[in-house]
Amino acid sequence: MSYYGQLKTNNMKITKETFKPTGHLVLVKKLGMKYKTVVRSVPMDNGGDMNKEVRVEEVKDKQYYNQQLAEVISLGTDLINAPYKVGDTVVYDMQQFREFDLLRGTGFINDYSILGTLSE
Repeated sequence: MSYYGQLKTNNMKITKETFKPTGHLVLVKKLGMKYKTVVRSVPMDNGGDMNKEVRVEEVKDKQYYNQQLAEVISLGTDLINAPYKVGDTVVYDMQQFREFDLLRGTGFINDYSILGTLSE
């Protein structure tokens, strides 16, 4: 039986404290997605009447950045001397993020996808 936050299997609960990824994987929790607002002009339908002017409206769109912020929750078994530790905020390549369905709001990234850490 699974539900958000933990998975119960044979009297064991999988939580972010008890789960340890293997290899070079890092379990992270995404922080707020960073984006910029882009304004673009879009031609609107004039009802098929060729004599009317084409009306143009400005539309605001969110464009997410390719790099995002995340908090490290757990390090893989091969990452003994990693330059970051559990609890650090890291910058990662968003295209390398893989959702982890067993723990809501978390996902995996490879250690080489981490571009750096944020210092206080």
